[in-house]
Amino acid sequence: MDIWKCVSLWILLHICPDINACPANSTSKYARVGETVRLQFQVDVNFKQFVVYDILMSNQVKVLGIAYFNGANFTSLYLDNSLNFVGNLTTGNLSVEISKVKLQNGNVYSMNRDTESISCISLYVLGIPKTTTIQNDNKIYSVGNNVTLTCISHSTTNPSDPKLNLQYNWKVNNVVNPTDARYIYSQFKQTLIVTKLVKEDANRNFTCTATEYGPTITGLTSASSDGHTINIIYGPDRCNINVQSPYILAEGNTPATITCQSDCFPSCSYKWTNSSTGKVVGFEGEFQLDTLTRYEAGNYTCSCQNTAIIDHRDTTSLQVIVNFASFFITKARQKLLSVRMKLMYTLSVKLTAMQDQKSK
Repeated sequence: MDIWKCVSLWILLHICPDINACPANSTSKYARVGETVRLQFQVDVNFKQFVVYDILMSNQVKVLGIAYFNGANFTSLYLDNSLNFVGNLTTGNLSVEISKVKLQNGNVYSMNRDTESISCISLYVLGIPKTTTIQNDNKIYSVGNNVTLTCISHSTTNPSDPKLNLQYNWKVNNVVNPTDARYIYSQFKQTLIVTKLVKEDANRNFTCTATEYGPTITGLTSASSDGHTINIIYGPDRCNINVQSPYILAEGNTPATITCQSDCFPSCSYKWTNSSTGKVVGFEGEFQLDTLTRYEAGNYTCSCQNTAIIDHRDTTSLQVIVNFASFFITKARQKLLSVRMKLMYTLSVKLTAMQDQKSK
């Protein structure tokens, strides 16, 4: 082959680059942004004819070209400033180095001999997984239900590597992956099932993170998700009144406000009823008796109800006793007074008779 044919072949190969499927002896390398990574390529230079070696990326962009003729370096062509040649042309060491790796440097680098791929290095630049979010079906749950929480993230490693997986970790009130018997984790912990919900679960804060793992590599960890709480309908457990029954008061006094409270989600509603008369006397948690008369005495009932579920309710009764002064005289007292009046009358008559005798 004369020199002009060699030059023509060189030009043709670089005008029309090609990349075939990588062979089985391909390797993988992992790097983080900012690191320096070396891509080690070794080729055979002991050919008695013109041969061209190229390094191409998966998008068929040529980053380096080396030509040999009769076992000696014929010419070199460096096309990509991001790669530094660090090999030895004489020995066929065509290694290149990338300083301060960027995410966009991730690619499949193929060493081609003429148009045949003879080896590949897949360079995976590890990225920080997307900030996690927690999803559920946005339902409002009842005590005793199960809820499935899913931690969502995505790998940003370039290029995507099927050998890498995202491993998830949960925090419940800052406890990492708690082992509560009611908690069930899926493979890689992407989902967390909380079984047999109790009302205390509504006060727990759930967060999660994602970390990338592979057979030989631990990648980066995402930022934590925002806190997530579970909406659980509960209550009322019991209506609690702030005074003891019976509540004994004196007529004419103005008692302190009587309070009825309970614990509900989303909220409680209240109703006060005078059980003795059947009259509704209030729709708030607080019930105020004005200046007392004996007619306020009786039984009162506080009804607590969950605003979301009509049949979730509880009631508590309060007996109010009003003491007052009596203006009525009992029969026994009337009889005693009558006897006393008769005695006083008899004594008065006798005294008058004695005074008359003396005056005669």
